[in-house]
Amino acid sequence: MPLDVNKEADVPVSDEEYKDWLIELMYEAKYHPDPGGMCFGIANMGMQAILAEEFNLFEERFLELIDIYDERDEIHKVIEILKEEAINPTKQLRDDPKKTLINTLKLEEKLRELRKTWTAHLLRVEKIDFSQLKEELNKKENEFLYPIFIEQELEQCKNELGKLKTELTNPESDYLAFFEGTEIYQRLWLHSYLLEKGKQIKQDTLLSAPLALSKKLEQSGGICRIGSFIGGYNSDELFQYFSTLKKELDGIKEPIVLILGSGDHAITVGYDPTKNEWLFVNGSRKPEHIPGDNLQKVAQNIMDVFAMGNQCSFVTNIYCNKSNEEEFKKRIVAWEKQPKFQEIHRIDAKKVKQSGSHLLLLAAMENDPIIVKKLIKEGMNPNLVADENGNTPFLIAVCCNHIEVMAELLACPKKITMSLNVQVDSLYKFAREAQIYEHSIDELVKKKIGREKTIDSTTVISFSLHELATALGYTEISNLLSQYEQKEPGKTNSDNFVFFKTEEYLSSSSMSSSKPSAEKKTALPNPFENH
Repeated sequence: MPLDVNKEADVPVSDEEYKDWLIELMYEAKYHPDPGGMCFGIANMGMQAILAEEFNLFEERFLELIDIYDERDEIHKVIEILKEEAINPTKQLRDDPKKTLINTLKLEEKLRELRKTWTAHLLRVEKIDFSQLKEELNKKENEFLYPIFIEQELEQCKNELGKLKTELTNPESDYLAFFEGTEIYQRLWLHSYLLEKGKQIKQDTLLSAPLALSKKLEQSGGICRIGSFIGGYNSDELFQYFSTLKKELDGIKEPIVLILGSGDHAITVGYDPTKNEWLFVNGSRKPEHIPGDNLQKVAQNIMDVFAMGNQCSFVTNIYCNKSNEEEFKKRIVAWEKQPKFQEIHRIDAKKVKQSGSHLLLLAAMENDPIIVKKLIKEGMNPNLVADENGNTPFLIAVCCNHIEVMAELLACPKKITMSLNVQVDSLYKFAREAQIYEHSIDELVKKKIGREKTIDSTTVISFSLHELATALGYTEISNLLSQYEQKEPGKTNSDNFVFFKTEEYLSSSSMSSSKPSAEKKTALPNPFENH
């Protein structure tokens, strides 16, 4: 590390939160991380490691990368200090660094000549008292040496960063394989050329797995998904979730993995029966081992990740090795039939009141029309559900081409808002995060603004859900929306719904009047932001 510049102390790097560590390292290694986060990719790489019984190796790699991130971060902080010192010097060189600098750069003779010049100037021109000469010469010497020292330190920092980059991109270190797999799971559309032509690109484990699986998992037959469901829980229900699961897993010989996702975050919870421990992977924290019987800790960890007040909601996807599919599937089916499991997953008026809005957004995203139907039956009004950016279940269903979900949403007896007000830059951001091809959005924007007009990123355009579905090429859902508009004009709300609201958009006086005022929207995580 660079020499001490007499700074008071380095700002400590938290060992708790590492929100952007992987993004920065992947950029450094010339990959293309999602600026919003890489949690889904990390969760799936954690899943692979657990099923391959290589979690210790995964953890070691993970911690090594965090160490590299911390070291880079520290060096960059030193660089900022040095740059500031170069502009506004505030310090004196200590004797040891001064001697090192003089000896390294062979400055003795140069300084001897300069001292003669400085002495003559100080005594003859500035006419200082001879008793002040030594002090003034030391000041002159520091003024001469300090910029050289800063320059040397900056060069040393650059060299240290170069060494870290070499370490990071060394093929033998296996970091690149980790980056590659994480990117494939998180941003599959970047690798769509490797998939079957015409296949809809979406963030899905089994869609990405053929491109990302380790050789060990490939040779053992791959992985399979043996369960998937949506739930909303309080802390007691989470404890029941894992206590009933733990009993059902009693006697298994190989690991099983749950990937839990809320739309804006994803984590991995694996169970290793050989050590009777839970393995916890949360992309913004270090991996964690939890004793198998400490179910309270498991439940608390998950509540800490997904909590909204005293409730949390997430999607559970369960994975195992292909060789265990039959046995583990039976266990999961038995688990889902347990009275306690069914009780905590029952959709009733109480559940709607506690978690209904978030459950509806998750159901729209996960293509679960049954949950949508149950929520609406229990009084959920989908037209009054939106996340903090204004994304609605209808918008999610259109962009994900979830036809059955849209059919259930349209079956709601309440009035439905079918139009959108959108700021152009927000629309493109939304499209990228929803993994929609931007050329489809180009056509829609040009149609609404006019092909000859220059597109301003702050321009607001209005269009219907039907127009959006048509622009995306989703014929079936487009027809469904068109039929609804024709058959149910009395149920169609003509007010435009504001979604993906940027600060500039909200500050515009013309926008404030566009927002529906019938009921306050429930603030929820953006289901298209993958952190």
